Amino acid sequence: MKVSIILLNYNGYKDTIECIDSIKQNEKEMNYEIIVVDNKSTDNSVEELKKIDEIILLESERNGGFAYGNNIGIKYAIDKGAEYILLLNNDTIIELNCISLMYKILNENDDMGMIGCRIMYYNNKELINYMGGEINWFKGIVVVKDKLTIYKENNRSFSYTNFITGCCMLIKKEVIDKAGYLPEDYFMYYEDVEYCVKVKDAGYKLGICYNAVIYHKESASSGRHGLAIFYKVEYEK
Repeated sequence: MKVSIILLNYNGYKDTIECIDSIKQNEKEMNYEIIVVDNKSTDNSVEELKKIDEIILLESERNGGFAYGNNIGIKYAIDKGAEYILLLNNDTIIELNCISLMYKILNENDDMGMIGCRIMYYNNKELINYMGGEINWFKGIVVVKDKLTIYKENNRSFSYTNFITGCCMLIKKEVIDKAGYLPEDYFMYYEDVEYCVKVKDAGYKLGICYNAVIYHKESASSGRHGLAIFYKVEYEK
């Protein structure tokens, strides 16, 4: 079964190339294709990405934001017959068999429509960047569990969750058929929160695979803060 991996690039070809290299080096078991969507970069990203072998490069006519760019890749992949879609931030690198481990859990659980992984900080690989989350409807917030804490080994291969960050989402094609594409109302951030709600409303559970690991270049000092119309993010320690 082929997984279509979608990387969104905007003026960040060096990160994108490092991400592609990590996939090629660490994912030997999975049948996959890499689709890079360039979101109308203003630097020489397109020229540099055209030099990379074994990727599909799609060029957006405008920078419509995170969801808009990823939806270009999703629609292309589905038109080509994809059954699994992996949205992966271009500023990440993956550990050995990360995608295969997520796919195994997702494929073994019929009630699960989408799965994420354990995300650690690129510059401090002991600290958790993301490992599941909950939506607090009373406060209108998303609580990201264990963020900025040191990861402790456990015997669980996965658990269910209510929030998966858009940094890494492996999605069954049937879920997209029912829940639709990413909401494009947000330029960047919080579209992942709404999409998780849509997937659960479509009757699917969400999961986190603890043994599948990626490293994210998000700064541990700044983190992901902010206020949107409907959602904001807090950290549970």
